[in-house]
Amino acid sequence: VDLLLNLGYTLQPNVVDEAVRSMGPKVHASSLYFEDVVELIRYIRKCEGFTKREVNELLSLFGRFQGLHGVAVPTTSLHEGGELREFEVARAVAWLGYAVQYRDRRSLFFDADRDKDGLICQAEFLKVVRFLREMDISAAKEFIGINGSQSEAKNIEQWLERQGYQPSETVLSHIASMLTDNVCTLSDMLRILSMAREERAALIQQSGGLTEEHAERLCSRFRSRTDAGYQILPRDLERFMHELFRTPADSLKDRDFIASVIKDNCKGQGLDLAGACRSVLAYDNHHNEDQWRREQDAIEAAGFTVARVDELRRAHFEADYESHGMISKAKAYVALYEFLRLNPAQCEILKKQLDKLGDAGVEIDFAQFLNLASAIRPEGSLLGARNGR
Repeated sequence: VDLLLNLGYTLQPNVVDEAVRSMGPKVHASSLYFEDVVELIRYIRKCEGFTKREVNELLSLFGRFQGLHGVAVPTTSLHEGGELREFEVARAVAWLGYAVQYRDRRSLFFDADRDKDGLICQAEFLKVVRFLREMDISAAKEFIGINGSQSEAKNIEQWLERQGYQPSETVLSHIASMLTDNVCTLSDMLRILSMAREERAALIQQSGGLTEEHAERLCSRFRSRTDAGYQILPRDLERFMHELFRTPADSLKDRDFIASVIKDNCKGQGLDLAGACRSVLAYDNHHNEDQWRREQDAIEAAGFTVARVDELRRAHFEADYESHGMISKAKAYVALYEFLRLNPAQCEILKKQLDKLGDAGVEIDFAQFLNLASAIRPEGSLLGARNGR
């Protein structure tokens, strides 16, 4: 267990026991030969420190979020079981109840995407969830290191809020009952985190998988109306969705899609809250799907390699200080200038390309960032060839 801990795997005893049993009746945890240890490590790494039951549950969840918009994802590798795009991974992580921040989630995605193809296969998805579990363990150890084994419920409540959870009075009451002796072990802290996460997962699943922000804003706008027995009027939900997604007034395609999904979820003359959730989720998936396709079109048109796309994705991410997937023109200029080490002629080309975007380029997403990178590469050569990249 100590050896595996040094390799980054914090394991429960039942995982080790299961791994040892898988090696046959002649092997015992108390007397492992070198070859047995190698086989044990191989088994643990394959299942990422989860039990068989946990692996099956996670792979079932993986399948649930494949092709959220009903479109098969063209794979760039031979991974068995398909792959998830980044926004689908975000949905799956939220479904599990993890309150992971945008930048942390994207960093986990980059770390788990070992082949750097911008997609997560089944093995990489297990790695994502293991990273999340290790983050929980680190946070729990840090709490105990600061507060010691003696802790009050109020301290734990504040700690949970810092982790991104807002536990209900019911959960807080349960936590308080666990601390009758004011003694809090690592196992206790992980159980407390699990309780908060399970409650959060239940709320997200009730909304059909909406992001927490979208669900909160939707309920804030319409719950009082539905609780009073009234339906949500289509025109009111349509206005809300335009505000939520900042739909441009001249984007007729998007506005028609919003009107269409609202109509599909109407019951009579209006919608209930569940129908409103489905409408918002349908457009959010459509929006993410469209953004992903624009990125693929930009990559194909430019002929970027997988490695180059990964580098550009990270450069865009590092410039996204506000953590909403968009960067300003100024930040895009600086990011490309620093990453590609542009010469004066290329700087002028980049400035002209940014000016061409007009108002549409006030905020630049990754697809636009790719197009900018493509436009400024030296004529007749691949991007970055002058640097031997």
